[in-house]
Amino acid sequence: MMPAHSMPSSLSTPKPSFRTWTLLFAALLFCCAGACSKPRGLVIQNPQNAERDYDVDLGTMPYGDRREHVVKMQNDEGRALSISNVQAGCSCTSVKLSYVDASGERVDAPLLWGNAPFVVPKGAILEVALLVDSKAVPVKNSAKRVSVRIQSDSEVEPFKTLEVHTLVEAPFMVIPQNINLGQVAIGAIAQGKAEISRWGNTGELLTGVLSHPDNMDVVFESPKELGFDMWRLTVRWFPPLERGTQMRSVVLSTTGPNGKGEGRPLEIQVQAIGVENVIAEPLLFQISEQLAPGAEVGSVTLRSLVGGNRLTVTGARAEGPMAESFRAVATAIEPDSKGRSERWSVTLSAISVPQAQGSYSGFVIVSLDDPATPEVRIPYSRKAAP
Repeated sequence: MMPAHSMPSSLSTPKPSFRTWTLLFAALLFCCAGACSKPRGLVIQNPQNAERDYDVDLGTMPYGDRREHVVKMQNDEGRALSISNVQAGCSCTSVKLSYVDASGERVDAPLLWGNAPFVVPKGAILEVALLVDSKAVPVKNSAKRVSVRIQSDSEVEPFKTLEVHTLVEAPFMVIPQNINLGQVAIGAIAQGKAEISRWGNTGELLTGVLSHPDNMDVVFESPKELGFDMWRLTVRWFPPLERGTQMRSVVLSTTGPNGKGEGRPLEIQVQAIGVENVIAEPLLFQISEQLAPGAEVGSVTLRSLVGGNRLTVTGARAEGPMAESFRAVATAIEPDSKGRSERWSVTLSAISVPQAQGSYSGFVIVSLDDPATPEVRIPYSRKAAP
């Protein structure tokens, strides 16, 4: 048997060659590359705080300001991402998404979500513009935090969440915050008020009315006039009003802290919904499928929303499909000596049985002697059984 030290060199442990080391190093790089290529979703590129990159601090803002911040996120999913929805936890915060494509064109996300998704290409920088309106922040003089959630088909983070926080400084408390006059006839006068007190002890004061709409009468009362530490604003909105929802503003002048200098004006919004001077209650005549001659279809009350405006009905008739089968009669409710009334009852009756088998609809036309509302159209409708 040969001594161990004289064994052939071919039986000893071989040392790795340079080629072997090169292959091992290449394999290691490949594994690292594979690990690093795992999708990471939407990655924030410009965080204010590296430890909490989702945090967006808009700081302290005075009441009346609007402040915007843009968060940039890179699509590191390794493929295009489809964003299906964006939701902010408060109406005071609005969110707009966009990116710049390869040609340099800006592509904006839809204003309304629910149809086609917003597709962000692989590697693109998604810009999330966050806009906070201090007037809409419900809580003043206290920290406010709003969550913004971006929903996508990401495998890593399908619900990307940002937290926007701010503090709105408001020297005055307005109750109600907006003067809402509700539904107002376009020919009527509407009135409302708000009471204003100081918020905190910084000493700002209200000094008067800076501006108001031409068709609005404004009365501003000071603590001296009221006898207690509060201001009162009373508004009267004169006709004609526009139809639909509308908003106007009354702007009050203020002082700086401790009643000195000039402060930021205080804007108080006044809202009204303009409706017709005369309305029908209920809104239509519902015709039964089984209708006998002489039977009453239904009754509707016409009501004037303009206080003291008494009307005279000059005629009532059916118009449209099967109109010849119906008769409309208007009767005054509590009329005056001239037969005028603020309320009228309009009754629709069947003269004969309508021959139509399916659905049909038309109108009862009520004519009035009112120049602002010469007629009211009340629908009648029959729906056939399926």
